[in-house]
Amino acid sequence: MEERLRAQWQAAIRDGHAPEAVAPRPQQVEDALDRLLARHREPHRRYHTVTHVAAALDTAEDLLAQVDGADGAAVRLALCFHDAIYDPQAAAGANESASAALAERELAELGLGAGCAAAASAAIMATADHRLPPDRSPTTAVVLDADLAILAAEPARYEAYVIGVRAEYAHVDDEGWRTGRAAVLAAFLDRPVIFVTAPMHAREHRARANLAAELSRLRAGA
Repeated sequence: MEERLRAQWQAAIRDGHAPEAVAPRPQQVEDALDRLLARHREPHRRYHTVTHVAAALDTAEDLLAQVDGADGAAVRLALCFHDAIYDPQAAAGANESASAALAERELAELGLGAGCAAAASAAIMATADHRLPPDRSPTTAVVLDADLAILAAEPARYEAYVIGVRAEYAHVDDEGWRTGRAAVLAAFLDRPVIFVTAPMHAREHRARANLAAELSRLRAGA
């Protein structure tokens, strides 16, 4: 898993590098990724881990082959940096803002082109509410659907995801969890569509079934 992730990272840095910038040293590229992976391995994480990043990157690779106009380098970099800063007790949008700022700093040091870095940062910011911005950027669309692909997983894998997120919110009591989580699920179910890329529309039914089943259990007090 990590070997493939490293290859995707290196390709993204290479493809997104500004022609006029000095190429980063290979060790500099590796060190930047190691710092990033260390964040994703923080002990309070149960779902938002390196495994999630790798799974999202693999989904993105499939989508990039089918979605026109997406910047592959920006997609890969956004997924590597999204949730890089993850504090379950932070205010809404704070983690995404901090992760986007971190991406901008690190990518500037690696000589990434301004357009690529900006596209990655914008996609990270959009994961705060998982809504496609008015510009309907294909890059952001791929990032959002890759991040949310777990919603359409097989029931057992979906349940493992729920257990992981619940563990990350261990500071919230059961009643608070049921109320807050139910509100999140209901908001997704109220959307006309959950996934915003055409290839993911085929998975919409599975995602809605998973969300509805979990919501039913929460409302029943399970």
